[in-house]
Amino acid sequence: MQIEIQIKEGEDMYKVMVAGDYMFCNLIRSSKAVKEFSSNIDLSRTSNKIETILKLKENFYDLLIVDVETIEDQDMSLLQLCRNEKLCPCTIIIDNGLNFSKTRQAFILGAFDYLIKPIDENMLSDTLKRGFTVADKNNRISFIEKSMIAAVSNGDIKTVEKELSLFFTYVADFYNGNMANIGSIILKASSRIYRAVKSCYHWIDQFVDDYEDCKKIFLSCGNLALLFQVFEKHIREMVNAINMLVNVSKNKMIKKVCEYTIEHCDEKITLTQVAQNCFVNKTYLSHTFKLETGISFVDYVTLVKIRRAQKLLKGGELKIFEVASLLGFSDTGYFSKKFKQVQGISPNKFKDKIQQNLNIFPA
Repeated sequence: MQIEIQIKEGEDMYKVMVAGDYMFCNLIRSSKAVKEFSSNIDLSRTSNKIETILKLKENFYDLLIVDVETIEDQDMSLLQLCRNEKLCPCTIIIDNGLNFSKTRQAFILGAFDYLIKPIDENMLSDTLKRGFTVADKNNRISFIEKSMIAAVSNGDIKTVEKELSLFFTYVADFYNGNMANIGSIILKASSRIYRAVKSCYHWIDQFVDDYEDCKKIFLSCGNLALLFQVFEKHIREMVNAINMLVNVSKNKMIKKVCEYTIEHCDEKITLTQVAQNCFVNKTYLSHTFKLETGISFVDYVTLVKIRRAQKLLKGGELKIFEVASLLGFSDTGYFSKKFKQVQGISPNKFKDKIQQNLNIFPA
């Protein structure tokens, strides 16, 4: 499956959300900076904190401008949520400036800037322009992200490695090591890459961590090195699964066989069954499969099942005999033997290492 980068019309727009009343929104809309970039700005308004949070979770916004008085966010809980859940990389706070501790709190929570009412037109325009500069940086990162999506989907590990290096360099440089902003960018990138890959390979979450699993780990990362490591590991696991399970041959018939096997890996799969599904002679299929992939069909089925078993065991909810049974192994001892042949360690040791939080997945 060859994936190409496609840039949709409108993707170069700055997406700006204004959280406040109509008067406040009109003030932002009539500012010099917004007028100057009007053809490239998609501006929307929310009137309260709950609506703002819902929209931020549904869509990506380059810039969030918050009138804390209008939306009754005096405790800065919206800004704190943006930081904790990495909802927006650039937030501008507007307030009356009567409480210095609140101003200090805003910057601690990762605010891009803090403007005091009455808003000075020139200061507002300057702040918005700087915000758009951040958005431009995000757009560069977005292009790298799109290239990474294509590379992951194609199983192109060399391009993935190059784009990962560029991605980390740009993100770290653009945000000067700011953990909140970098976390927001990586979390959103991870979500988009995972969803794009899943649209091509709907079975991918059966073999690697899905986005929600990774999100929990991302949010618990205490430093940039760990954050980058988790992101890279997730990307590499997807590439590894795609290359190991479907990119074993360019032959269309073999790819169809692989896809059928993957989709039915929780069942007992026979060569006769797959040959009938693909409308080919089973002897011909067996010979062609070995010729194209270098392994027998039986060994490939075992490989798929053991890869699936790794994900099930990693979940920690199932016992080894339950996983074996789910994957069509009637004998747990035979399952353990095959698991060790493929993985290099027994299922018991695999579970022990997972519990110790050691990375034993091939990358």
